Amino acid sequence: SRNEALVQRLAQVIDEITQLVKIQTPAQMIEHAANSLQQLVPHQVHLVWRAPNSKAKTVELRAPLGPSSLDDYAARVFENGRPLLLESFSKGGDLNAPVDFATSLLAVPMTTERGVLGSIVLVRCGGAAFSREDQDILSVLGYQLAAALSSAQMFEELQETHKALKESQAQVVQSSKMAAIGQLAGG
Repeated sequence: SRNEALVQRLAQVIDEITQLVKIQTPAQMIEHAANSLQQLVPHQVHLVWRAPNSKAKTVELRAPLGPSSLDDYAARVFENGRPLLLESFSKGGDLNAPVDFATSLLAVPMTTERGVLGSIVLVRCGGAAFSREDQDILSVLGYQLAAALSSAQMFEELQETHKALKESQAQVVQSSKMAAIGQLAGG
């Protein structure tokens, strides 16, 4: 039944999230999520986009090499923080298809309590249009990916701060040793 299919899809999302939180670097998290997208919400083109001002080293992943016009949709979702579901592209409308033969587009923000980190954009070329259920599934993944990325980014920052502190401590110890040697030599 429809409910059983939804429960199965949500179980897949939970399994992917479980795998995602085991990954320690933002770049690897984004790559894992991008590889999982096809199983969770079938599509032909995708873009996982990080905000340009983000401190994360990975900015985006496209597969297959998506056109830069996907950036417009990614930025739009990033700016307003709400999902975008286009079931079809009409000729002459204000929203143009981002790729040839695109029939449907789904974009969701990657949101944390600190704000929107980026967005995920999927495109279908033919077949059934994206549904509200697809939007809900992708929204859950986007939220969880954003939380995992935020945690990984904070962990990286903590490691960098710890390293800088250890270096500073080593310099202080060295300075103290040199001062003690100077006092002993000066007698």
